[in-house]
Amino acid sequence: MAPSASSLTIPVIPGCDAVDSVTGFGRTILAITFIGLSIATAIFVFKGATSRFVAQRKYLFLNTFIAGISAICYFAMLSGEGFKVLGSCR
Repeated sequence: MAPSASSLTIPVIPGCDAVDSVTGFGRTILAITFIGLSIATAIFVFKGATSRFVAQRKYLFLNTFIAGISAICYFAMLSGEGFKVLGSCR
């Protein structure tokens, strides 16, 4: 479940009145993308494990790692971690 807007805390940055952050619509898109990539990762794992062809299996496992790492990155963005405030307060 995505955290609510009131539960996210934005740190106070010296010299910045307000820091741009992800809106509710942005969090929804991040959550949908995270769920989609997680499902794709599970499908790639299943298809790769049941494939009879070695070349196809390699291709599917490569896709598994790409989709899995992307899903982890989208989860990090959704949870509000890993952001850096630039000099322009963005």
